[in-house]
Amino acid sequence: MMLDTAPPVRSVPELTVVLASDGDGGDLSAALAAVATSCRGLRVQLVVAHQASEAVPVSAAEAVDVSSVAVDSALVPVLWGHGMMAATGTIVALTTSQFRVSECWARELLTAFPTETVCAVGGRLAIAPAASLLTRAVFFIRYSEHMGAADVFDPREIAGDNAAYRRADVLRASSALEHGFWEVVVHRTLRSLGHTLRWAPLAVSYFVARPAWSRVLVNRFVHGTHYGEYRVRELGWPRWRALVVAPAVPFVLLWRIIRRIRRSEYALHSNLLVLPVMLVVLMAWAAGEARGAWRVRTGHPA
Repeated sequence: MMLDTAPPVRSVPELTVVLASDGDGGDLSAALAAVATSCRGLRVQLVVAHQASEAVPVSAAEAVDVSSVAVDSALVPVLWGHGMMAATGTIVALTTSQFRVSECWARELLTAFPTETVCAVGGRLAIAPAASLLTRAVFFIRYSEHMGAADVFDPREIAGDNAAYRRADVLRASSALEHGFWEVVVHRTLRSLGHTLRWAPLAVSYFVARPAWSRVLVNRFVHGTHYGEYRVRELGWPRWRALVVAPAVPFVLLWRIIRRIRRSEYALHSNLLVLPVMLVVLMAWAAGEARGAWRVRTGHPA
């Protein structure tokens, strides 16, 4: 009797989770453990996209299939892009080491894809208890736009830090995932094709990062640079306009964030000390916007 020595066929995972670790105030081991707990009972592939210099404690997530992708970048959108390309699941969920996902997170994201027309799903973002002023400032700056998403069945945008996508749709909409900052373009392209984005309010992820001031300012400056280039190249802004409005950007953004806080579950009077911290960080963003517009104007390489 001849034994079958062929290797077992590995089934396609129901879900791939791409966990980006940029080394900025996040506990990768704890984030891995939370994701593994959330994925119990599911066929899941976990891809850790990290800086090349960072070690990955895979033992923290032994319950799932873990692989890692080393990237020469500390930008989370770039890490997600490389993780998305390495994914094998039909649905790909994104998170970072700065968040702790809830126990029902993975299942809630999966069940939010009722039809093929739903191309992406966003979960709810929340601040962890006892967060510092800088942590709260970073949270409001990055995510206040999405705090009211529970009232919108088909949001126009979702935060990549707690989102899931049909991988095939993303690959169809973008051919440059490895360069990062692909989410807005992907959302716009898929909406134009008749796809929709959905909201999964029970898929909660808590912001727990303890970032350093220097990293926050550099991060916002770099992201602002990319947005300044995007405004001129993709949205067709006159270059002079982007440069002229840059000094007003921190104050306009701060006012928008204040209005969002007032409509959210977070009381404004409890966050007054966060406002000057946010203003300083937003100034770094505005400086980046001006630099991005200038780079396009002068033909400087991106």
